[in-house]
Amino acid sequence: MMNMELHQTILGTYRVERAFEGGAMGLVYQVRHLHWNCDLALKQPRAKFLSTRAHVVAFEQEVETWAALGLHPNVVTCYYSRQIDGLPCLFSEFVAGGSLEDWIRNRQLYEGEEAEVLARIIRVSIQFARGLAWAHCKGFVHQDVKPGNVLMADDETVKVSDFGLARSLKATGLALGPSHVAEAAGFCTDVYASPEQLAGRPLTPFTDIWSWAVSVLEMFMGEITWHRGDVAPAVFKEYLSHGGRARALPAMPHPIADVLLGCLRLKSSNLPQSFDAIIDLLLTAYKDLFGEDTDLEACDPEILRADSLNNRAVSLLDVGRDAEAARLLTEALKENPYHFEAIYNTGMLQAKSSGHSVAPMITALTRLLVSPAHKWRHARLLAWAWAYEGRIQDAEQALAAVPLETITSAEQAELQFIRSSLCTASKHLHFALAQPRPATELSAEAARFRRLLPKAKAALAENRLDDARRYLLMLGDLPDYSSHPEMRKLRENSAGILSL
Repeated sequence: MMNMELHQTILGTYRVERAFEGGAMGLVYQVRHLHWNCDLALKQPRAKFLSTRAHVVAFEQEVETWAALGLHPNVVTCYYSRQIDGLPCLFSEFVAGGSLEDWIRNRQLYEGEEAEVLARIIRVSIQFARGLAWAHCKGFVHQDVKPGNVLMADDETVKVSDFGLARSLKATGLALGPSHVAEAAGFCTDVYASPEQLAGRPLTPFTDIWSWAVSVLEMFMGEITWHRGDVAPAVFKEYLSHGGRARALPAMPHPIADVLLGCLRLKSSNLPQSFDAIIDLLLTAYKDLFGEDTDLEACDPEILRADSLNNRAVSLLDVGRDAEAARLLTEALKENPYHFEAIYNTGMLQAKSSGHSVAPMITALTRLLVSPAHKWRHARLLAWAWAYEGRIQDAEQALAAVPLETITSAEQAELQFIRSSLCTASKHLHFALAQPRPATELSAEAARFRRLLPKAKAALAENRLDDARRYLLMLGDLPDYSSHPEMRKLRENSAGILSL
C-alpha cells in the first residue's frame, strides 16, 4: 500500500490535503482535484482485501454500484475507482463535517438547549432515512448502516456513505419490499447488525431498517451499551422502562419510541414496511412536538437526474471512457434540454473529438433564460468556454456580470480560481460538474414549486392572465423543475402567455 504524503500530487490530478486515521478496511485521504477545483475523498483499501484479481473486480463492481445511485441530497456521491500503484482506489464526494459517530462521541450532536438537541436528532434521523430510502428505491441494500457511515456537512445536511458492501437486490415484484432479497456480504458491524445478518441469512430492506433504528437509539442514549445488534431491543426495552431518557440527554418522545419499537420488531402492529413510511411518521412527530413543519420538504430526486447523468459523464471522461460519457450527456439533455453543464460538456467533448471551435456551445448557453439564482452557475461555464477560444476579455466580462455580493464564499473562491486559470485555459479542455446543493436549498425549492404550481394552474383555468404570468415567471426561477411532467403540461397550456 502506497503511503501518500501531504501536498503530494497523484496521477497529475489529485493533491493530497489531509490524511485520516486508517480504518479496518483501508486509508482515507482528502484530496484536491486540480481540474475540477473541488475536494474529494480518496479511499485506499488495504492490499490484503484485494489479494486476487477476483477481489479487485468485485471492488470495482461495488464502486460502480455506489456510483449508480447518482445524486441525492442525503447520499454521498461516488465518482469512480482508479488504479494507484496497482490497487484500485475509490473517489467520492468529500464531506467536511465528520461522521455522525464523531458527532455522538464528541457531543457536537448534543450542543444547545434540550429542545434544540431533540429537533436536531429527529432531523438527522429523517435525512438518514431518506438517504437509505433512495438506495432502496434504486434497488440496493446498504448492509452496513451505522453512524460511522453517515457523514455530516457543516450545515447539518446528512449524507449516507460507504455503499461498498451494497448488493443489487434481486427483484421478484414491481415494488421494493420484503420479497426482495440479497445475499449476505459476509461483512457487517456486529453492534448494528440485524438478526438475519448475524445468522448469515438472506437480507431484505428490513436489514437496513433494523440498523437505522439501532443507530437512532444510540443517538438518544449517547453511547453503545450492547455488543450485538440483536441485543439492542432488550437494551431499548430497559431504556424505556427507566423513562426513555439517558443522563443529560433529551427524553425519547413516545411517537419516536413507537417507530423504533416497530423497526426492532418489538411491536408487530407497528412494523414499518419501508423508509418512506418511517419518514412520514417522523415528520408528523416533529410537527406535533414543535408546532411547525421541518424545513426538510422532500424534493423529487428525479429532478436531479440530469445532474446525475452529467456528473457521471464527467467522471467517465476523467478515466478515459469518452464514448460512455457522450451517451450519458445525450441522456441528460433529453431529460433537461436546458441543462447548463450538459450543454457545456457536450460542446467541450465535441471539441475534444473534432478539434473544432466551441462557438456553437457558447451560442446555446447565451440563449438560455437564466434566473438570478443561477447566474453564477451559468457565468462560470461561459467564462471557461470563452477562455478555451482564447477570448480572455469575453471570459472576464462573463465573470464580471455576476455581482460578488450575490455569490457564496465558496463561489467567490471558485471565481478566483477561474480568473487565475484564464491565461492558460486556451484550448484546455475543462469539464464541469453540476455542484451538489444542500438538502435545505433543495427542500425550499420543492416547497416553492408545490406552492406555486396549483396557483398557476388555477389562474390559467380562470383566465386570470396577469396572475398566471406572474406565477409562471416565479416557476421559471426554478430551473431544476423545468422538465418536471407538471411543468411540461403547464407549458402546453400556457404557450400563448409565456414561453418557458
